[in-house]
Amino acid sequence: LLSLRAQLNLYSELTDSLPDLFWDSKHELGLEGYYDMVGRALDTNVRIKVLNEKMDYAQEIASVLREQLSERHGGRLEWIIIALIAVEVGFAVRQEVKEWRGRRGEVVSG
Repeated sequence: LLSLRAQLNLYSELTDSLPDLFWDSKHELGLEGYYDMVGRALDTNVRIKVLNEKMDYAQEIASVLREQLSERHGGRLEWIIIALIAVEVGFAVRQEVKEWRGRRGEVVSG
């Protein structure tokens, strides 16, 4: 999207008031007037503005989608952390039960 916008606004001769053809030619051919008339007839400036607005809209949509994916990924990570904590608590409880049984067995035999 950014590459397309750069091509449209920075590297395109459509946005120039006068393309390189007029600067490179040694003779004035009287083409500047035709160039301006064709530009007005085709509404190039209006079309470029519309394309930029559509790219802004597409960029907003991409941003919203990126935020949703990030939020979904964050939620998944939270559940993984909760599961890991639950497993750790389970191991700790198991260890405590083993120690308790060991102490109880020493008291009974002692």
